[in-house]
Amino acid sequence: EMMHSWFSGTMYENKNTPKLLFNADSAMHYLKLAGFTKRNSEGILINSEGIPLSFSINIPKTNAYMVTPVQNKLKQYGVDMQIVNMDGTTQWKNLQERNFTIYMHAFTGGIHPSIEHWFRSDLADVPDNNNFFGFKNERVDELIIAYKAEFDLKKRIEIGKEIDKIVAEIHPVSYGIKRLYR
Repeated sequence: EMMHSWFSGTMYENKNTPKLLFNADSAMHYLKLAGFTKRNSEGILINSEGIPLSFSINIPKTNAYMVTPVQNKLKQYGVDMQIVNMDGTTQWKNLQERNFTIYMHAFTGGIHPSIEHWFRSDLADVPDNNNFFGFKNERVDELIIAYKAEFDLKKRIEIGKEIDKIVAEIHPVSYGIKRLYR
């Protein structure tokens, strides 16, 4: 099942977050708008300067079974995704130093998540923390303070759901497959 929430499968999940599903026609439309209208001899989309639509993703080799089918599907649409096998320590170091274009990672969380570590604006431009996607939002900062101070579970859940909605609308990450380990 696809995820549509940072807090997918938890009591903090906002069920009203936008549902962004794969749509090849829409993707091709936006790629054309971005200037990728022709293909090179390898079938990869190129822009008017001849630059191919290509990017690399660093993964541990154990994730290749999940990423390779995506690579093959993207190639059908003219997108060159290069898979770079990388050990977990190096991958984490690159995340912390913000040395990546795109990454794949799986996270688990506690019953009551530590939201501040992921979404505080003051961490957005600082290396070596979990806000490695550079998320900044004044309202979320206010909600984090309220969340940390709230002891009423129902109110805390509502605060978490509001944060989830804002994060989903800004979309600093693309969600993947939900795996609930209960």
